[in-house]
Amino acid sequence: MDKNEQRRGYMTEVLGVAIKYMFEIQNIHRIMANYLVDNLASAVVLKKPGFVIEGKAARYLRIAGRWQDHVLTSVTNTQWMET
Repeated sequence: MDKNEQRRGYMTEVLGVAIKYMFEIQNIHRIMANYLVDNLASAVVLKKPGFVIEGKAARYLRIAGRWQDHVLTSVTNTQWMET
């Protein structure tokens, strides 16, 4: 996202709509999202719709030329139904 548009709630709004669509329309049971350990903004955005921390993955992705740790999170569809 453009630096000038950050911290306006856009990501929170989009994430809420995306989760609702995936749970209610696509009937997905679980969504995972991971973020860099020091990315507090992402941690806050993911916590709002109920993502919970499941753990930490050491050297998870190579970003900017080096392997970086990530926090692993997920949210589960409590209304999931077998089709």
